[in-house]
Amino acid sequence: MGKKNKQKKLSDQNQPMPSYVAQKESGFKFTIGTLAVFCIVVLMIYANSLNSPFIWDDPYLVSDNHLVTSFKYLPDIFKHHLYYSTAGVSNFFRALQVLFLMFDYSVWKENPFGYHLTSVIFHLLCGFLIFLIIDSLFGRRAVAFLVGLLFLVHPINSTVVDYIASRADSQVALFAMLSFWLFFKSLRRQCGDRASLVYYLTSLFSFILALLSKELGMIVPFLILVGYGAVSKNTDNFRQPAPKKIIPFFVILAAYLFLRATILNFSSPSSGMPPSLYARLLTTAESFVRLIGLLFIPTKIHIEKGIPFSSGLFEPSTFISLLILAAMGFLTYKARRVSAMSFFGLTWFFVALLPMANIVPINATIADHWLYLPCFGFLLAVIGGISDWLKEATGAKALVKKFALVFYAVVVILFSVLTVKQNTIWSDPIK
Repeated sequence: MGKKNKQKKLSDQNQPMPSYVAQKESGFKFTIGTLAVFCIVVLMIYANSLNSPFIWDDPYLVSDNHLVTSFKYLPDIFKHHLYYSTAGVSNFFRALQVLFLMFDYSVWKENPFGYHLTSVIFHLLCGFLIFLIIDSLFGRRAVAFLVGLLFLVHPINSTVVDYIASRADSQVALFAMLSFWLFFKSLRRQCGDRASLVYYLTSLFSFILALLSKELGMIVPFLILVGYGAVSKNTDNFRQPAPKKIIPFFVILAAYLFLRATILNFSSPSSGMPPSLYARLLTTAESFVRLIGLLFIPTKIHIEKGIPFSSGLFEPSTFISLLILAAMGFLTYKARRVSAMSFFGLTWFFVALLPMANIVPINATIADHWLYLPCFGFLLAVIGGISDWLKEATGAKALVKKFALVFYAVVVILFSVLTVKQNTIWSDPIK
């Protein structure tokens, strides 16, 4: 009897692993491998940024900011604007940005190395979340890897990583994407499932953290709607309806807007009237087109830049910019039937850029760091669209696919070199 049981156990061990178990194990290994590659790449290209000094607004937020020197000031950071400690004037309520600076100060004091290291880690986590989101929504791990890697090495994002004061952009991106990813994780569980509730509540909490990081966090509910719209044809993957679960996000958003309009409103009287809404929107068209150009040719990247307000619809740069944006809008509409990834990516791009459209007057006409969260969508639209087109790679398409992969590798190497070079600019305040 014992011999038969032993033979049965040996026979069971030799049975092939069920396909779903093998796929899950393979997916886990790919995910861990992706994280390892991302870690190596990010550390390689940003290693020369770690010893850069504090620059521009960095001292106002660190060395001159008594609020970050002790956790006893924790209640104060939830009562005041970002530059309160240095008697500055702003209407930026970014308590979580100050909180992370507190953590940095508790370990590194006034050594810039640690602050830069934290910024690099935030950037790494954002790239990894991009991988997780694409894999979760579309099940295309190769595309997720390519988009995440290109996001991490793209020179346009170096400003957010190198400039400590701009870390709010990577923080809000991290928590916005975490909220987005967890929301869709919760939809794939049965209603009432404990894991689903944990994912959902953590998604709501991450949304709150995004709001506390930067005002841009307000777009999270709209990004969730974008995601659901992009994959609505494949709702079989979801075990719970999404619309009702989105409502609490808008309740939180309404509460946030009420607080920002009342007790957390730090705005001061304006020194003059801003240009008309019409002029601001025309100027926005040109600024958005210029930013799109930087995604393809990332040169002349700088934290401070601007463009003059448009004088009218038929100003050449304005008119051409409007035509380009109209064409992109048409492509976005057409993409829904051709490529879900391209449709989702382009819609994400424009929704994430919308707060910078100057509908409500802001303090700039153009800024490179505006692209940090939106560029994920644009990169996915390009790479995902090409991938969908080459999905059935036979004959001539097979050659095009090989060429596309070689071209991608060249772009990654070139962008990595440009990012390393861009980092050196931040090592010298004079530059």
